[in-house]
Amino acid sequence: MVLFAILVQNVLALSIIWMVASARAVDRRNFALLVAGAGLFLIGLMLAGIWVYPPIYGAGLYLVLFLLAIWRARRPVPSARQSPSRLAMVAGMAMSVMGLLLIGCGATGRMQPDGPFARLASPLARSAGSCVLSGGNSLLLNAHFYEGPNTGSSFEKHSVDFTKRNQFGFRTLAHLSYHPKPTDPAHYAIFGELVRAPCGGKVLSVENNKPDNLAGFEYRSDEGANLVELSCKDAHVVLAHFRQGSIQVVAGQQIEVGDLLGQVGNSGNTEEPHLHIHAQSLPGHAANSRVPRPIPMLFDDRYLSRGDCL
Repeated sequence: MVLFAILVQNVLALSIIWMVASARAVDRRNFALLVAGAGLFLIGLMLAGIWVYPPIYGAGLYLVLFLLAIWRARRPVPSARQSPSRLAMVAGMAMSVMGLLLIGCGATGRMQPDGPFARLASPLARSAGSCVLSGGNSLLLNAHFYEGPNTGSSFEKHSVDFTKRNQFGFRTLAHLSYHPKPTDPAHYAIFGELVRAPCGGKVLSVENNKPDNLAGFEYRSDEGANLVELSCKDAHVVLAHFRQGSIQVVAGQQIEVGDLLGQVGNSGNTEEPHLHIHAQSLPGHAANSRVPRPIPMLFDDRYLSRGDCL
């Protein structure tokens, strides 16, 4: 799904830019409507898109291309008469509506939800380019809001998935920055990253023997991931997709913030290496103790959404 989202996002951005650049014979009013709609749509893509290929500075490049497209379209066309264009009007209005929806979802999805919160420390190194691939307060930014065959249950609603950027802003190893989706999990920058305890408490359970999958939607496994479950104050914190055999703690062990838990891998229901973390209510702390409730998380007192970094 990540590869599909990347493809759709880039095709849409380039198509919009091409549409504007090609509108040389459209009358001034409809051209303005087309440009406004295209601009809103591009802004919406920037707020809600998955900017990993290209990275976020690629969005800036698309803006430059958009401005060049406007300049090209408004250059005089020899012996050509400008005429009203119903297609330009309809396209501009449609893109305006979709752009406003994207902007609204992208903006509200970054707003901190109501508490109470699970207040956690960073589980990954803060200076290592660790950033959020999926997270936030809306379905558009956080795939965990959707419940389906390839997603978790409702208590995972406020989950955060962390990936890592290399020095060029891509999520692979530096020499593979050109590749949008390597198959080997070791080709991702986050694979093997050390995971630290985000809170102090007791280790409830550990799974350490699941194999690491190849990267790709078709390689996802429904046989469970390597994970660590922690009891921290009033929250049950789950970290998942560890590398096979890397977990350093055992069930029943008392841990402190910053203790080594293991390494990031690609085990379980995941299409590429990342660290999944979510918090849920402990038995007896929810309105219905048999149904865990999702708890939004603050990392070092920050609410993180897609694109935010530790």
